[in-house]
Amino acid sequence: MDGSKVFVPVQTGNTALVDLVEGTEKTIATGNTPDWVGQSHDYNYAIASDYYMAVISFETGAIISSINGISIQNGAVSKSGNHIVASDPLRNEVVLFYEFESPGSLNFIESRPTGSDLEADATYSVSFTPDGEKVVAVNSISGTVSILTTATGALEKIIDLNTFEIYHAGITPDGKYALIAKRNTNTVAVIDLETLELVNEVNSGGVKPDQVFVTPDGKNALAINAGSSDACGVISLTGAPSYVKQFSIANTGISWTNFGIRSSVEFDPIEPYAYLAAPFDEEIQVIDLQSLSPIYSLPLTGFPLQMAISDETEFGIFTAVTQKNENALAIIGGSGNNISLIGSYPCGNNPTRVAYNPAKEQFAVTCTGEGTLEYFDINTLSYESPISFGSTMSPISVKYSKTGHEYVLLRSSDVDVKPHQLVIDGTSYDIPALPMHNFDVSSDGTKVAIPLPATDEVALFLNGPSGWEERIVSTKANAFEIFPNPVVDFLNIKETEVYTLKENHQFMLYDGSGKLVWNIELQEAPLNSLPIPANLKAGNYFYKINNEANLMVQSGKVLIKK
Repeated sequence: MDGSKVFVPVQTGNTALVDLVEGTEKTIATGNTPDWVGQSHDYNYAIASDYYMAVISFETGAIISSINGISIQNGAVSKSGNHIVASDPLRNEVVLFYEFESPGSLNFIESRPTGSDLEADATYSVSFTPDGEKVVAVNSISGTVSILTTATGALEKIIDLNTFEIYHAGITPDGKYALIAKRNTNTVAVIDLETLELVNEVNSGGVKPDQVFVTPDGKNALAINAGSSDACGVISLTGAPSYVKQFSIANTGISWTNFGIRSSVEFDPIEPYAYLAAPFDEEIQVIDLQSLSPIYSLPLTGFPLQMAISDETEFGIFTAVTQKNENALAIIGGSGNNISLIGSYPCGNNPTRVAYNPAKEQFAVTCTGEGTLEYFDINTLSYESPISFGSTMSPISVKYSKTGHEYVLLRSSDVDVKPHQLVIDGTSYDIPALPMHNFDVSSDGTKVAIPLPATDEVALFLNGPSGWEERIVSTKANAFEIFPNPVVDFLNIKETEVYTLKENHQFMLYDGSGKLVWNIELQEAPLNSLPIPANLKAGNYFYKINNEANLMVQSGKVLIKK
């Protein structure tokens, strides 16, 4: 209260209590450098928070109480009483409530949602079904999955997984199921892509699962758990998906370049093996898909993260691995426990994604630090001349079709000068919003889907008779169809196919000044036909529909005619 001491985050992964009178400081081990600090209303205690939250005595610098397990970016302490409200808006759409009425006992009370289950916030990745007819879009913050029809770009269904921090979908070769790791519940959600329903939720076989990879034969799925001691959970896909077993794996990792690049898993095109990049253990681990267990580890330095594997060539099978911290591309030859490092070949700064071009027997690696795409020929074991896309454009991902068509995703560092782009075989197509590197190409190479997390949309590129055409598709759902508009006597509010009314909703109508002029509860029925009140004058009105939690699920305009 008297300004004699200041509590400060410091970059050594701690905090410091600085005594301005004595000119001294005391380091306090709070676990991480906190994202947010505050103080109690009486200034007796400081608060530090990120994944760890602590109450610290201003008098002694001692940690009085602490709690962990929930990430926090922002917070505030009440002006009376020891209560905390916090949020992490880039991770989860909730407000978090804590109390430390007794400073020695910091407690989490509850979380309350700030968004609806119809939202599709931060579309993080997209995956085509094997036939290319559907796109599965995973929305990481709102914890929803949007199913899109490729031909029309229509949103077929939005499925709420009742969590947050979901990132990728694994799709079975027959296109029947999509499997999504639920990081915060240690489970894997199973979505039936025929009925578009959540049909099961199975054990992930560990803690903090963030990726699921379906084996090429479609018999099993490997759930990669990245929390505590890393583990792989095996889910059987013969019949109804079910948890089978768990085995320990090497230490996987993530780079936060381009909003997160996770450890890669690749499958051998000939033999029944999977290869796992383990950057924190600095190795490539070989998993036998018959015994479903690790059988060999190849040491590899430099934070090995992303991999691509070749088809069978004249010289065998090759695997390329990005050595992110060494700005190099490692080339590995062989299969199973007979793999060996052929060499490590320096490339441009910050190699992020790598892909294999079967038509040229080359690997392509995106070097975002240099803004180049570099080509490595496996026949000569050397690079060809790199491609640069200009001073403001950086390649963030690259893919190839089976026949060698090239798709390069570019992010602009100056959106006012040039928009983001997709380059298909050398021809550029503009993308109107920030793209995510987790894009996908259909198996026949005629369709491309790109997630746009900033606008909650997907950019669809379809190759038709007149060439490539672009369509921007929203991954959000409208709960209701409002008709007719303009309206004279009755306003109809009908459930859409992507949403089923499971609770009471409130319809509210406002005039041009923002005054509430009509408020009515909607019945739990497919169609609500509402007579227009006689006292409402002709003109333009604004409406919104809230659910029972008073969260808005839809808004828009209505024109009333008399």
